[in-house]
Amino acid sequence: MKVEKYLLTKKKFALAESYYSKSSQRMEKALGYTFVHGNIQFSDPNLDPTIIAQAFTEVISSFMMTQPK
Repeated sequence: MKVEKYLLTKKKFALAESYYSKSSQRMEKALGYTFVHGNIQFSDPNLDPTIIAQAFTEVISSFMMTQPK
């Protein structure tokens, strides 16, 4: 089963960017620069939402099939 990564569009990321920045600053202070900094990947804003829904369905199904011991 191949499941694609869930990525936000730049427009949706902008809604949470200030929270992301604050969180990144705290993580950098605790874990160091190299742990936090990297390139942010965004999704294609023209991606068919059906594909995203299918990916979520597959992930949830696989979690439900896995029973904790």
